[in-house]
Amino acid sequence: TLINDDQNKNKSDEMRSTFSTKVRGKGHFSFIDFDFLLDEKNGFFKDDRVVIESKFIVEKVVGIQQPLEFDFSIPGVGSDDIILIIEEKKVHVSKNYLAMHSPYFAAMFFQEFKEKEK
Repeated sequence: TLINDDQNKNKSDEMRSTFSTKVRGKGHFSFIDFDFLLDEKNGFFKDDRVVIESKFIVEKVVGIQQPLEFDFSIPGVGSDDIILIIEEKKVHVSKNYLAMHSPYFAAMFFQEFKEKEK
């Protein structure tokens, strides 16, 4: 919906489309004439901006992978090299992975860190 100064003149339309990573451009090119849209007397262009309200309904998702889930309570195959005990539960993790995401762990595992042996 293109929002007009006069709410009775808002311009709406519906479009159905299948989106793909292989197609770069999508649009509704005959929706409104661009010159008409940018002419301030028509009520859509004001203070150097156009307000557009969009509503999307996703009917089906194809080709998007779900994030991997890991059970850190079970030792991995070569991917963990340390066990953290958190609230009496063992968590199998990788020093490299922790260090990559935390300067604290990077210092603890790979630099001189006085609490390293605790």
